[in-house]
Amino acid sequence: MSEIPIGSPPAPPGRHAAPTGWYPDPLDAARERYWDGWQWSSQTREGSGVRPGHTAAGRNPGQRPTGATGKGIWWRRVGATVIDVVVVQLASMLVCWSVLSSIAARIDDWMVANAGTQPMPMPDAAQFITVEEQLILTGVTVGLSLAYGIWLLRTRSATWGQRLFGLRVIAKPRWLRPGAPEPKPTDKLGWGTVIHRSILWTLLVNGGAVIWVLLLYSVLRPLWDKDGQAFHDTLSGTAVVAATAEARPAASELPSRLG
Repeated sequence: MSEIPIGSPPAPPGRHAAPTGWYPDPLDAARERYWDGWQWSSQTREGSGVRPGHTAAGRNPGQRPTGATGKGIWWRRVGATVIDVVVVQLASMLVCWSVLSSIAARIDDWMVANAGTQPMPMPDAAQFITVEEQLILTGVTVGLSLAYGIWLLRTRSATWGQRLFGLRVIAKPRWLRPGAPEPKPTDKLGWGTVIHRSILWTLLVNGGAVIWVLLLYSVLRPLWDKDGQAFHDTLSGTAVVAATAEARPAASELPSRLG
């Protein structure tokens, strides 16, 4: 089925007469399409079999679909993180290939020079890598990690790993300015949010032994957090959800028809 053009069919009278939520898809009666409060989105799902304003058996209006956050997608978050780390590390290796080649050559020379020595002397890391090379490797890895996160979260609301596992990042601020609207799941992430989140993620993944304790805590935290947020999610005001999971309005808030 071809996707419905964004903004079509025309919005209902009063533009905001229909609250955000899932409604019968105008193109396919067997499915539902998400209305973001302003226009039709491109996201669809299997229909509930009931008209808006009525509760289907086994469905809970106002609740996220089962597995949308927290435990239900935890293993997918871990898999996405592994993919993202591998992507950044491979990119760093390509950029720093000449530096890594020099280090490998020094290690080979040391092995040849000490091949007949018994017992084999303990190697000194300073013999193989200079301070400048360490700074280059660290700087490139951190820089690529930041660029990777900022670029993809801003443009796609998900990294390559998250997209592969059917996840996306949404804004979930800890507080809002008085009168400020709460962000919708379909909203694009702001620059401040993606930069903040990317910095925190980069520090956790590329930190030392002390930071690794925080990384482990951040990885496990969605298992018990009520909003399924990792440590860096909470600090940056974001949450990771299933790509098709959106909040459904309460039945009493839904109009009897969409126009």
